[in-house]
Amino acid sequence: MEANGYRVVDARETAAPLVIVVDSKAPAPTAPGRVLTLGSLQLDMRSGRCTKSGRTIRLSARETALLEYLLLRKGRTVPRGELMQHVWHREDAKKSTSLNVYVRLLRMKVENDPHEPRLILTVPRVGYRLDPRGA
Repeated sequence: MEANGYRVVDARETAAPLVIVVDSKAPAPTAPGRVLTLGSLQLDMRSGRCTKSGRTIRLSARETALLEYLLLRKGRTVPRGELMQHVWHREDAKKSTSLNVYVRLLRMKVENDPHEPRLILTVPRVGYRLDPRGA
């Protein structure tokens, strides 16, 4: 029996059992009210407020999303394509310079010395890593 282009299959017809795969490396979605912390840097996900050493840092919505994504993956190299997909909802990482621009803007706001970054590190030809040792 077919409906809307789909074939209804009796479970006894399937040869392989259904397996649900859970990616244990993927962080759970951020719960409202959760505060992400790395050293003196804090990002309150409920209010969107970012502070460093008690000083408020004004971030755009895109900067906040980028920082959140990196904080949830601190210590891990995040490929450019993954950042583009999850922060910009785009796949064409190689064609876009907007990621570079926003990383630079974020560094200007959260790094002690944006010209010698120790927190948001570039991994050449791969992506970026939020380094806990730089906090």
